Amino acid sequence: MYVAVTGLTEEELDPVLCPSGFLPVKVPNLCKGGNEVHSNGGFGWVVFMRGDKMKKSYHPKAKDEPWFSMAHQKHLHYNKEVLLPFIKRTRELLGWKPGSHIPEWLRACCWCDGDIPQLQAMLFEANEALDEAEKIVRNKHPAAGTAVFQPADKCPVFKLLKHVSARTTSKNVTATAFKDAIKEMINVTLRAKGLNLDGNVGKKNGLIDLLSSSPKILEAICTDDHIKEGFYASGMIDKETGMVPTHHALMKNCRIWESKVKGVGLPKTVKDHCKNNFSFWGRYNSKRGR
Repeated sequence: MYVAVTGLTEEELDPVLCPSGFLPVKVPNLCKGGNEVHSNGGFGWVVFMRGDKMKKSYHPKAKDEPWFSMAHQKHLHYNKEVLLPFIKRTRELLGWKPGSHIPEWLRACCWCDGDIPQLQAMLFEANEALDEAEKIVRNKHPAAGTAVFQPADKCPVFKLLKHVSARTTSKNVTATAFKDAIKEMINVTLRAKGLNLDGNVGKKNGLIDLLSSSPKILEAICTDDHIKEGFYASGMIDKETGMVPTHHALMKNCRIWESKVKGVGLPKTVKDHCKNNFSFWGRYNSKRGR
């Protein structure tokens, strides 16, 4: 799980102790099923982000460091600490050995919704070089098209998240050790790094409650069927094998493809051409991105 706490003030995230305004922390068991009596070995991330722009005068070293927006820093951090390790772990499950050559069939196709900070992170020069070395191809969805194209938006998880989280609190959690660990992290560990939420007790207690109950919420909504449903609907995989993209499902999400309006829809000859060359364009997309 990746939680971003945004809009913090200078009093809540000290600009001297945290000049960048971006404070990430790795939290053991902040994942599906993580707050059970026995740890499952998983973890999550919580990032605290100050709402103001970084001032160079906050810290002597800050003026010599490159400046990135808070959103840009978040996406760079997510790419390094979440996405890349996920890709590597997935490859290992398919037989790849860390440090060995990455074969072409293990090339990773990564999709994002394409907002400006994400695009900046994708086009960051250091990231482009890393993507080339790690055989990762970046793709973006059309503007304002995530609800149509993105599997995560087409599956019921997000809707269920709002429904279940509104009805679940840490009082529903039987294992109290995880909540105690969250309290210690916010009240003690992160205090030394500049975080101080004592000025807004309601915000602090709400955050502690949310983080403490999140593993139980994820356990209820993040089932295999719920997650796969979005990938089936978007055409990324088929229901029979769970591996092969499906032409019909992919194409029906394209408004021009489905349009019946004269002069807008694509001619039948063009559709037939795309269908007959579907496997070719699939290989082309996996190699070069879109």
